[in-house]
Amino acid sequence: MKRLIIVAAIAVCSAFNVSAQIIYTSEPTVVCEEQFKDIGGFCEGLSAVKNDEGLYGYINYSGEVVIPYQFKYAFNFSKDGIARYQVGPDQSRGFIDKEGNILFSFLGSIGVPFDFHEGYVIVSNVVREIPLEVKFGIYNTAGDEFIAPIYDDLGHMTDNRLRFAKKNNKFGYINEYDLEIIPFVYDGATDFSEDLAGVILNGKGGYIDTLNNVIIPFEYQQVNPFKNGLAIVANIESVYQTTVFYHRGLINNKGEVILPVEYDRVNTLDHKIFAIRKDLGDKKDLWKYIDGQGNELFGKGFKEANEFSNGLAAVKSEKFFGYINESGEEVIPATYETADYFQSNGRAIVSLKKKYGVIDNQGKEIIPLLYQKILKCPDGYFFVQLKGKWGIIDENGKEILPCIYKDLKYNEGMFCVKEKKLWGVISVR
Repeated sequence: MKRLIIVAAIAVCSAFNVSAQIIYTSEPTVVCEEQFKDIGGFCEGLSAVKNDEGLYGYINYSGEVVIPYQFKYAFNFSKDGIARYQVGPDQSRGFIDKEGNILFSFLGSIGVPFDFHEGYVIVSNVVREIPLEVKFGIYNTAGDEFIAPIYDDLGHMTDNRLRFAKKNNKFGYINEYDLEIIPFVYDGATDFSEDLAGVILNGKGGYIDTLNNVIIPFEYQQVNPFKNGLAIVANIESVYQTTVFYHRGLINNKGEVILPVEYDRVNTLDHKIFAIRKDLGDKKDLWKYIDGQGNELFGKGFKEANEFSNGLAAVKSEKFFGYINESGEEVIPATYETADYFQSNGRAIVSLKKKYGVIDNQGKEIIPLLYQKILKCPDGYFFVQLKGKWGIIDENGKEILPCIYKDLKYNEGMFCVKEKKLWGVISVR
């Protein structure tokens, strides 16, 4: 298991968070005109912004710069009120609080490519640049070195207070005090989930408990974490050049086979219902639904089968998508070229003839199918694109912002809008 380290200029609170919470009812109010070269989108009441000189600072809901421009790169605040920055005035990298105080920082080869998790952050130490060799360690919010950066890889702490670690090309598990609990003997490892961890040894995967007892024998070539007592496992079916093809199956936490390892696809939908498909050689079989006991549902297959949400799932029959209920009955006819899942507000994005719209869970059009693209947005809003420009429509089909913007970001009732070359801010809080 390898980490891919990517340093980005801005880490944005996801603009496509699909969990609808509240619709802000205020009319759009311009907070500040276009003046920022870049903007991150609001998290925890603040947004990272970039000025003409290429430096980042932070603004509040009123558009006031409350943390001065001083960073080469700045990331948005996390829920614990901590933000990561890259290259400050003293060429350091580190973390700040919401008042702009530097909590701790690093100079030299130590980097901070990750965010805090449960009060700790994984840091990286470049010990050699050519060829690249990076070691990982852990610091707490006070900047104390909790685990020295000596590991080739580190996982997150799980409920049983263990995390996987890698050194000398082998995986084992350490506790929060950096004590070796499970020896470094494995060729691969997953995080613990439901008191079991998937590990690879001599090309075979099985599952161990926190005492390193083998609970499920080593007889698979790919293992995944458990959820609700079930895990997807796989064995290699064939190899073509550099591509590996797997057959997949499903086991429970006792190692009992729920679904034989003979399917080319096993998609976990909610870990209670799964979509499965067999490779028949010269063609693909239809997708079918099964429950957590391996029982086939509905007595029929589909060309595509997706997750249930709000009691409905988008399925493809012949050429088009429609929606079935949890009894397998078609409740919204198959008339769409694409169909997304229903959000918690009972809305789903659909398309026909390459035009996008939004329907409710009765199949009624809320946003007509006339847009080039539609993207989900927090709080029930939708980004809509028309003639290459973006606007905002709410979950009831009301236009909030017209399609006049080159780009949009949204969170916490604040729209970040780009009309020409610079960003401005509009509030609906």
